[in-house]
Amino acid sequence: MVTISSLKVRHGSRTAYNYYNCRCKKCRAGHALRAKQYRARKKEQILTDNPPHGELSTYNNYGCRCEPCREVKKASRKKGGMQ
Repeated sequence: MVTISSLKVRHGSRTAYNYYNCRCKKCRAGHALRAKQYRARKKEQILTDNPPHGELSTYNNYGCRCEPCREVKKASRKKGGMQ
């Protein structure tokens, strides 16, 4: 059996976290930083793209949480999934 400790894996990298499922402090910190950067890019994208609000795709793809988008998501859950 191959373990992560027997391989030359760069800790803190996306590969170590996702492929090798390493959860050491360095890998978790790298993953948290990438997730934070991703959320910031998505938030900026909402401001620059001006997506249509009140659509499920805007809630899912842009991460918009305005009232119309939340209501559409809420309705889709009641309906039983994606529209």
